[in-house]
Amino acid sequence: GLKAAVDKALADNKVDTSKYVIEVTTSGVNVELKGEETAKWVQEGLTVTNGKITLEIGDSIAYDETAGGTITGLTATEWQVLGASETGELLILSTETIGNIYIFGVDAYANGPTYFNEACEPYGKGEGATGIRAVEVEDIDKITGIDKTTYGKGMLHEFGNEVTFKWAGNDGPSYTTSNGLSGNVVYTPFYWFEGTQDYTSTDEGATAENPITITTLTNNYYTYDASNLTTLDTSSKAYTMLFGEYQSENKNYILASRYFTINEHDSGNYGEFGLFCVNYGSLRDFCCIWTYDRGIGDDTVNVRAVVSLASEIQLVGNSTEGWSF
Repeated sequence: GLKAAVDKALADNKVDTSKYVIEVTTSGVNVELKGEETAKWVQEGLTVTNGKITLEIGDSIAYDETAGGTITGLTATEWQVLGASETGELLILSTETIGNIYIFGVDAYANGPTYFNEACEPYGKGEGATGIRAVEVEDIDKITGIDKTTYGKGMLHEFGNEVTFKWAGNDGPSYTTSNGLSGNVVYTPFYWFEGTQDYTSTDEGATAENPITITTLTNNYYTYDASNLTTLDTSSKAYTMLFGEYQSENKNYILASRYFTINEHDSGNYGEFGLFCVNYGSLRDFCCIWTYDRGIGDDTVNVRAVVSLASEIQLVGNSTEGWSF
């Protein structure tokens, strides 16, 4: 009856036992403080919360990328709340662009995201940081809430459209799509990528009667002018952070995300491989290779760093003046 007597005594005296583990045994009563689980950050629309504190996307946060040292080798930047990772860490974004990374053609498409992540690495040494990378198109999608599946409906460049390319002798290369379109693409040979692997193909004796399948690729490109979005107000902190301050050429930035699409052109259709970028306040394309040309996309680009902060960091402050930890 000891356990029942202890429980009754605690209840009669209105003792809050929610924070304790109380164990009654034949040798006595043991009381221990419960270990609190670290709250995970969750992104909900234009806010991020851990159940105790709610942040706005675009809030200022006092992350020190120099780890209390100097800025040597780094571009001075401030940081803003970007969102939450799938594992519950808080994501913050560099206000300034960094990098000045030269990219070109095939190498840009195959290795660009790796170069961008490497350029961001020095910024991941501050207190509380658990990871560092370049910003990706999915980070922006989570904020804008864009429905990319509606892009290009019924057209050659429809999002999700599967495009099968074939050699058909003098009439090729040709294509057919999952939304019922077909035609030829310009020039030979034919260049393409699967993942980051570069391929080149010629007709190899194909004829119109006996075509040879080259590959099937899925269109995952989409574009929009951010000021036309119905999901993101242009007066919001999130819009200003991602698009509003990046309306001029020297403030554009590239994303560590690849795309493929097929384009219609007066001189003939062609496939295009490239990297997403934010250009003059819009989500746009940075072309790296066409199915008839492996050497485009010659430019020096900037990126923005994304730091993951440990979920157990303790924040103080507010959305008006900013947060520190």
